[in-house]
Amino acid sequence: MLDEETAADGYDQIPDTGWWEGEPGKALEIGERTYRPVAPQASLTLAAVFGTGRRPCYWLTSTTGNIIESMAGAERMIDELLLSAEQGGQIGTPAILVGRLIAPSTPAHSLKPKLKQEAARFSRLKFEHLGYLLAIYQQHEGLNDAELARKLGCSFEALDDLSLCLRPERNEEDGIAFRRYARLAADVAGVPVHLLGPVVRDALRFEREEQAITQQDGESGSASLA
Repeated sequence: MLDEETAADGYDQIPDTGWWEGEPGKALEIGERTYRPVAPQASLTLAAVFGTGRRPCYWLTSTTGNIIESMAGAERMIDELLLSAEQGGQIGTPAILVGRLIAPSTPAHSLKPKLKQEAARFSRLKFEHLGYLLAIYQQHEGLNDAELARKLGCSFEALDDLSLCLRPERNEEDGIAFRRYARLAADVAGVPVHLLGPVVRDALRFEREEQAITQQDGESGSASLA
């Protein structure tokens, strides 16, 4: 991955992250191609993430809607773009150079292996952690840790890193906010985002269903006492 942090013209770093965001409507040149948001007031964002097999790459997306890719007078509409790390030198003039993403990592990610493993185990009891949601998912799907790791295409160590991440906000299964969260969490643990996203989305749905049942049971109990 590229190390230095230099903004291309019209692009600024989002505070406390490795994300770079352009001005509304600002186009971005990558090699012979130009990218711009479809929505006039939308902005393009770029980040360094991990793809399948922990291969580093760049993720380009728009804050709202799709992206228009232009090359030699031809245009096409895309949802997002993944670039290999080797293509980083093609991004802008000067290049946008981005580092590893920060959020939603926590201080526990810096612990020594045995302490991290223990912290990850306790994270499954803490509502604010992704481990809490993963535990809900495992319970609903009947999966042990080894089966969940296989489903996510990751090691037990990566599973611990995921568990220690902060969880996404409620009701964020759709839209750019969830897609960004999934990319960030996948980068922290080095797991494929296309495998992580659906699991987290289902876990949030399972959590809502459990809460709805609990609420109905509470209302039924109150009615019977009335």
